[in-house]
Amino acid sequence: MVHLSFEGKVALVTGTDGDRGRRVAALLAERGARLVLAGGTLAGDRAVGRLAAAADAAKRAGSEAVSLAEETGTPEDADLMAQRAVEAFGRLDVLVHSPPPPGEWRGEMDELASTFRVVGPVWQRLRRQGHGRVVLVSDVRRGPAEVEGTTLAMGLVGLTNVLSIEGRGRGLSANVVVDLCDRSTLLAELPTTQPTSPEPERSPRLGGRSAGESGLDAAAVAYLAHDGCPLDGAVVGVRGHRLLRLAMGVNLGVFDPELTIEAVRRCAEEVVADDHLITPEDAGGEMPLLTAQLRTARDGRP
Repeated sequence: MVHLSFEGKVALVTGTDGDRGRRVAALLAERGARLVLAGGTLAGDRAVGRLAAAADAAKRAGSEAVSLAEETGTPEDADLMAQRAVEAFGRLDVLVHSPPPPGEWRGEMDELASTFRVVGPVWQRLRRQGHGRVVLVSDVRRGPAEVEGTTLAMGLVGLTNVLSIEGRGRGLSANVVVDLCDRSTLLAELPTTQPTSPEPERSPRLGGRSAGESGLDAAAVAYLAHDGCPLDGAVVGVRGHRLLRLAMGVNLGVFDPELTIEAVRRCAEEVVADDHLITPEDAGGEMPLLTAQLRTARDGRP
């Protein structure tokens, strides 16, 4: 089996004062990455203590790490973190950003805005140097914050798509990992390439824990951060012992240049049907469907 190494690479990992960020940092350190560790989940002395513990763990694994106690919510903070990476290790190759789970609607919007402010300056630095990988991480778990978590995850999906398109041909890539935490509304909103199980996936080994608690999310994040990973713009779901793709699909739809309310009523079921569903990478990917629509309009047949 090929052993994927991060020797010679430098990764900036946020949220390492929380459990997920700490798991990701530990795995990257084990594989040889040098780390710049930032917080974002906690505040005060508790955050500083956890960041220091994560840095110590990386060093025990034979890696090098520096921890930053600064906030992570402004472009200036993000630019400072990237600059610290270059000052400490001479380069920056990877950003893994894991915003903390929101607890209320305002918190969710704050975290989404904070993610844009963090990713933007780091992405521009990676773009100027002509190489780099970005992995965004989120989760959706049942409970009072599920709606907010789902919205945050969808925002990260949109940001990832934009980064992926912008980075093509420039040595850049962006992907996102979503820990689905058993059953969640996100699966109802995003069609998947695999059928979903009717019941939550719980095994004796996991003991009902989420995929994140089992460490599977860290493995998925680390692979997407590796130069050998060909994926770009991917939305990878982690659920139980499964990895799956989440995707927004486009179907054949209905072509009618003179739509009325009544016409929409007649064709509504056809509009939302799964027939001919595809997941185009860009606007050009829809050309087969557009051609089929024009042919149907001309001939009255598919």
